[in-house]
Amino acid sequence: MKDFHQLIQRAKELEEKGLFRRAANTYSEAIDWALTDEERECCAIDANRCSRKARLPRWAEGW
Repeated sequence: MKDFHQLIQRAKELEEKGLFRRAANTYSEAIDWALTDEERECCAIDANRCSRKARLPRWAEGW
């Protein structure tokens, strides 16, 4: 079973590797596991940030 904090940690690891699309997906999944509105809001903000970075050609996966 997945845990909210495990998902956040995994997303941060993916971000450090430059895998922003995968990190955004992981943050989005963490929203479902969040217990409070504050946690959901933080995940949404992080997911949006990663999605924006993933759209930049410089950060696109596979370059």
